[in-house]
Amino acid sequence: MLSPPQPHTHTVLLVEDDAGTREATRELLSRSGYAVVSAGNATAALILLRSEPRPCVIVLDLMMADFSGDDFRRAQLADRTVRDIPVLLVSGAHDLAARAQALGAAAFFAKPLGIAQLVAAIAHHCVAATAVA
Repeated sequence: MLSPPQPHTHTVLLVEDDAGTREATRELLSRSGYAVVSAGNATAALILLRSEPRPCVIVLDLMMADFSGDDFRRAQLADRTVRDIPVLLVSGAHDLAARAQALGAAAFFAKPLGIAQLVAAIAHHCVAATAVA
């Protein structure tokens, strides 16, 4: 059961190519009190990443049609203005732990997604981002 939304200004960038999964996750995160900016592919996500509001965390699906979450993460890390934003990987990949480590992800979650664990990880990273700002 999700706790009632707490009013705050934390923005989450959700990158998921499956429209149903993206909408369901967006809705659950919104109900948890987060402003959610979502993208259906990595190309759109890179554009959103560099716009306002700046997300405190990125929830990233690894397997996407246009280019992979791995490619998105490498592009993010190459951009000094956004490389410090933590990434939470979400995937059904069998080698998720190894890929998360190789990409320097803050955390990873296997699909099907446990939303309570994801919300807790987002809260942790968004609070840390607020403390730094």
